[in-house]
Amino acid sequence: MQEDNGFEMTDQMKFGILGGLAVVAYHLLLYTFDKAFLFKPQLSWASLIIYVLFMVRSILAEKEQMEGPFTLRDGISAAFWVFVIISGLYHIFYYLLFNMIDPSLTEVQKQTIIDMEDQIRESLGDPYFESLMESDFSVGLANTFTAFCLTAIGGFLLSGLLALFFRRE
Repeated sequence: MQEDNGFEMTDQMKFGILGGLAVVAYHLLLYTFDKAFLFKPQLSWASLIIYVLFMVRSILAEKEQMEGPFTLRDGISAAFWVFVIISGLYHIFYYLLFNMIDPSLTEVQKQTIIDMEDQIRESLGDPYFESLMESDFSVGLANTFTAFCLTAIGGFLLSGLLALFFRRE
């Protein structure tokens, strides 16, 4: 006989955890091939595809369970919590990777930026590159949490776009 502890895993939790594990696995794969791949913007942004896949899956599961209208609010809620969980797991992984697994990544990150100097100067300008080179590349709890909060803003906007697409009046 199974004991009921009152905890029920929601679709948002399930898809958030699975998506978070997928994003972490993707970044571990990049790390395994070449540590510098972690800092290539195109490869880093590509993980957003994983976020979107799991956010859409959550919206569809929620929509399937609801009868009647599936509002913008329903869609945002279904997608945003998935984003928050995925992003939370990713940022925990990122913090642990830099601080416990491979502290040398700070230097790899700086070297990758130096290697991309021409591209950065051309697209963002000399002053931006100079200020970037003066930055502290360490990954602490405060800047990891700040990054998490800033990505949540983008995640909310992305959730809104997906919800607009999947709403049913």
